[in-house]
Amino acid sequence: MAKHKQSRYVRTNKNGIDNKIITVPEGSCGNRKKFDILLRTPVFVIEWVLIWAFLYFLYGDVLLVAEQRSFFAFDSTVMQSYLSQSLGWLYVSGRFLLLSGVCPALASFLLSTMLVVSAWLIDGAFRIKGWWHVVSVSLPFLYFIYLFYMGLNLVYLRESSWLMTIPLGFVVCSTVVAILSKLFFKTDFSFRSFFRPFETVTPRCLYTVFGLIILLTVSCVSVALTYAQNDRITCAMERYMYDEEWDKMADVAQKASQPSRTVMGLYAIALNQNGRMATELFNIPMQYGNIHLSTKNGTFDSGIDYLVVYGNFYAGLTRAAYHEAVEQTVLEGPSVARLKYMVKCALIDHENALAEKYLAILKKVPFETEFVSKYSEMLLDYDKVAQDNELASVIELQPVKDSFEQAYRKPMFLGYNVKLLEAKSIRGLNNCLYACLYSKDLKSFGQRIVTMIQNGVMLPKVFEEAIIVENIKNLSVLKQLNLSPYTLQEMKNFMGDCFTSGEKPMKEMSEEEKHELSKKKARKFKDKYLGTYEYYYYFQNVPDENYVIKDTDEKSGVN
Repeated sequence: MAKHKQSRYVRTNKNGIDNKIITVPEGSCGNRKKFDILLRTPVFVIEWVLIWAFLYFLYGDVLLVAEQRSFFAFDSTVMQSYLSQSLGWLYVSGRFLLLSGVCPALASFLLSTMLVVSAWLIDGAFRIKGWWHVVSVSLPFLYFIYLFYMGLNLVYLRESSWLMTIPLGFVVCSTVVAILSKLFFKTDFSFRSFFRPFETVTPRCLYTVFGLIILLTVSCVSVALTYAQNDRITCAMERYMYDEEWDKMADVAQKASQPSRTVMGLYAIALNQNGRMATELFNIPMQYGNIHLSTKNGTFDSGIDYLVVYGNFYAGLTRAAYHEAVEQTVLEGPSVARLKYMVKCALIDHENALAEKYLAILKKVPFETEFVSKYSEMLLDYDKVAQDNELASVIELQPVKDSFEQAYRKPMFLGYNVKLLEAKSIRGLNNCLYACLYSKDLKSFGQRIVTMIQNGVMLPKVFEEAIIVENIKNLSVLKQLNLSPYTLQEMKNFMGDCFTSGEKPMKEMSEEEKHELSKKKARKFKDKYLGTYEYYYYFQNVPDENYVIKDTDEKSGVN
């Protein structure tokens, strides 16, 4: 049997004395070559690349939205309320670094650098050797536990600068430890060691370190694509909303396997803006569970307040949107996103003094020059407001009579304006009808659809389906209406498939039994009937006792 040769890698210190010897077996399988490549690979550099890629490709939208929902201005007066707090400088520093969120690639660069440099400093400060390197390379991934745990709370009712503040704290603390180690324990590591491979390791140990980095990265990707899917999709949709890319906004919502309330609310906004409401509203599942949102005191939050400004604004309820934005600003402090929508509301409602006030604040915020320039021009010429595609769409949807909060509830659906009786356009009336369908308030829907039928308006398929559901036991009414034979046949098929004879009547079931039966049938008939109103009405948006919204004004029976 041939003997394996041994290769000796000898490293010397600055005095020329042998520091260590790494012995690597040579064999026909190329072990030496494989190890030689790994030996010359800077571990922390590889880890930095993987973390940057993860943050940029999967959490880039979260970083951008976090920046828009935060606030930083080069004005000591504006920022004094933060600086006066205990450790206020840390908050302000985090907010400053969060400005990089306008460019997700840059924000990802800063985050990955702070995380990996912290691990490298700890590695050198404690003279970590051999198998203990698995501890140092694992440290950056602790940050992602926080990221996944917080979810959408990262940008909602929390200090969003913590995204940057925590890694910054890691860097500060690890730097102090490294300096103390170098001064008192004469630790012999330098910046160049970041770009050098680990020393005093065996091939097996080195393979393990690289394998662990890959495993942790893959695990983070898996969690991001499953558990955190709705958080990422919500932020992606919000980013598209800022850019007025309504088609992309709607398309990304349809990628959610089980959309959350926030995804649904933004989806409705997108469909309302791109004109696809009639054909695609019920194309995504709508059985919401706990989206892991919470108030500052830790209690469950339904997510309605996350959407309330956007929902009201794009439903044409600009005064309600402005009121909510001001209220949230008073309670939570200013944010770039809220200030922008306050500007838009003020311009639409001819409140130029207010718009100018908020633009003056935004002028002090870095990277908002384009927004300030665009809307400052509208202060002097209202025609430019009416000519702007986004603002013109909102103006078209404004109600004839603005009853403000007395008539409009916080939206679970676009503006939730089910009480609208008069509108400036057919789009405005349609929004009311869609809100009635979403809330399963078919009585209100029927009262308002009569006008359209009498005027000979061609009804979209979803309206026909709702009429049939409402009059399923009153065939005489259906015979009087010129409904599509295809829609009637589809409803017949649906009822035959989903409600078999001998089944226990719904009236005799407890709420728990109804909920379980609904979930069972929703899964069974999803592929066949998802997208129809009858499927939504009977099997979707059924109140879950664990997460149902407690609203005394809400009598529709939806979650």
